[in-house]
Amino acid sequence: MYESIFIVIGAFIAGTFTLTGVLTSYLLTKKITKWQRFNKAASDFHTAFIKTQRRLDINKGFNILKTGGEGVWDILQQFIVSHERAMIKFRPYINKCKLASFNEAWKIYYSQENKHAERLVEYKPEFHHGSKDPKLEDEIRKLALSRIEKLLSFTEIKNT
Repeated sequence: MYESIFIVIGAFIAGTFTLTGVLTSYLLTKKITKWQRFNKAASDFHTAFIKTQRRLDINKGFNILKTGGEGVWDILQQFIVSHERAMIKFRPYINKCKLASFNEAWKIYYSQENKHAERLVEYKPEFHHGSKDPKLEDEIRKLALSRIEKLLSFTEIKNT
């Protein structure tokens, strides 16, 4: 009689441990998969900006006088479509509590306060009432790079 009670209790304890192990394994697998998806999307988002950063990097050869007058706005215009695509693909993976900050950083980078404004307008020297003056262009270049860095700060890789 006692043997059957011990068998039932032992089976209950073993079942509880097994169920706990299966549930823990499931939750960890789900979390790791979510991190992996985020990391892939973050990597793709970051990659979309690499060429832009290199073109704007003064140490990599950015010089308005040497580039035949190609300024910051011209460079950003070449890459904005790939930036938009990357942003659309990356946004669903951003933590909900950081999404508003990301959207604000994108709006600032995109420099479009309303739907009717021209995109990237703040990167045009004419917006700052100047011509393609190298000093003004350098300030605009630094502004663009700092805004890109702000966007890329949301791509911090999650450890699995």
